[in-house]
Amino acid sequence: MSNPSLLAGLDIGGSKVLAVAVEVSPDDQRPRVVEQVRLTTFQGPEGVVDTASRALTALAGRLVERNGWHGGPAELFSGVGIGVPGLVDAERGAVTHAVNLGVGPGGLALADRLQRRLNLPVVVENDVNAAACGVAAHLRLGRVDLGYLSIGTGLAAGIVLDGVLRRTTPPGRSATSRSTRPARSVPAGSTAAWRCWPPAARSPPAGRWTRSPPPSTRPRPCSTRPPRVTPGPS
Repeated sequence: MSNPSLLAGLDIGGSKVLAVAVEVSPDDQRPRVVEQVRLTTFQGPEGVVDTASRALTALAGRLVERNGWHGGPAELFSGVGIGVPGLVDAERGAVTHAVNLGVGPGGLALADRLQRRLNLPVVVENDVNAAACGVAAHLRLGRVDLGYLSIGTGLAAGIVLDGVLRRTTPPGRSATSRSTRPARSVPAGSTAAWRCWPPAARSPPAGRWTRSPPPSTRPRPCSTRPPRVTPGPS
């Protein structure tokens, strides 16, 4: 039986993956990191899946050793959120063109592959989008506008409007925060330790930013509240 108060988050980069276990307080819904593991990233689609699986298994092992618990990732975590570079289709949990991970245009169905391996719900988001929504949620900014600028090997930005993550979508549907060309906008949720689930709302015409979707499809704002999750297939 998974622990409903524990979530796992993965930040997968070209050289390392950082896995964290996050406990959400039942009193104020404040998340706090209770354990972390850092491993070297293996390249290529198979390497990325193996790295994510190894990191979550090692993270669960640390918690078992420290607290005297029993079980692996499926028994300890209620869900996993992953931030990953490249073009991310958050609805499908798939990534393409993550060149620093060795994932090309053929792509990687990361959420599906990891769900099947670990029997855990998995959500995947572009790493900078995840960070933008994580900052807004952690600071409890509410329904405000926020720009998150990431300066590293490259330059990237994530946008939160009215408390909701806005994903830019280059032609072909896959989403990334690293595109500066005219794009389509869809509301979405963050992943990693602080996340909302991707909504059913569809994007407006190309090149247009929308302030908020119709009430019937409006997603929840970025939140620290853990979602209800259903275990993936074994």
